Amino acid sequence: MDDTVLLTHMEDLVRRAQKTGMAHSKFLTPAEAAEVHRAYSTRRDIGLVLDGGFAGAERCVAAFLQPDWGIYAQDEVLTALALKHRKQDTVRHQDVLGAVLGLGLSRDVLGDICVEPGTVYLVCLASMAGFISAELQKVGRIGVAPTALGMDELPDPAGALKEKMVTVASLRLDAVVAAAFNWSRSDACDAIVGGKVQLAHRECLSTSHAVACGEIISVRGKGRVKLLSVEGETRKGRQRITLGYY
Repeated sequence: MDDTVLLTHMEDLVRRAQKTGMAHSKFLTPAEAAEVHRAYSTRRDIGLVLDGGFAGAERCVAAFLQPDWGIYAQDEVLTALALKHRKQDTVRHQDVLGAVLGLGLSRDVLGDICVEPGTVYLVCLASMAGFISAELQKVGRIGVAPTALGMDELPDPAGALKEKMVTVASLRLDAVVAAAFNWSRSDACDAIVGGKVQLAHRECLSTSHAVACGEIISVRGKGRVKLLSVEGETRKGRQRITLGYY
């Protein structure tokens, strides 16, 4: 969604929240959520909650609250579902997404999808949970049995990241990208200048931009990595960092 269209829609929600106490969007992409956070996180006339159901969720709803009396009730906005199936069956993320969209729903009613042996976990709008539970009986040819969960029953996505410690000359974007994907520094620079790299869900063309802890780097065609921590300097003055791979 174009940023202008996105923020126009958010302003409609803001006006509704100021009258009713609370109003929320459908699920936003990471880039959209980042743009909404930049636009509204410091506003004093409206409160903002970005919620995807669990810490670190990529897709979130934006809930706007009237500062004096608006209340955010997560269970009225979001529902977690578990789709149980036989452990010997292979279910892929794209299969689940295709099955849900095949019910005639749009992508923005769904949040993150986590696939584990025997169970697929997903977050959806509470208003859609009953329909999905009643209608979603198969993912491809594999039978599934949806059940509602408490948000605290969702698996920890951070535990699914594969961690790797590397050293870099600095926290410049080109240095971190090169180390993360085992590239030369010049290849990393070419990818950044060529518009193939996003930092914190926004295109970044600056090779020297500093990467902060917690930020996600996406490289088109290579994948995503998160800077989890900076451990300190080596004896040779390089930075020791821990990366998490999705």
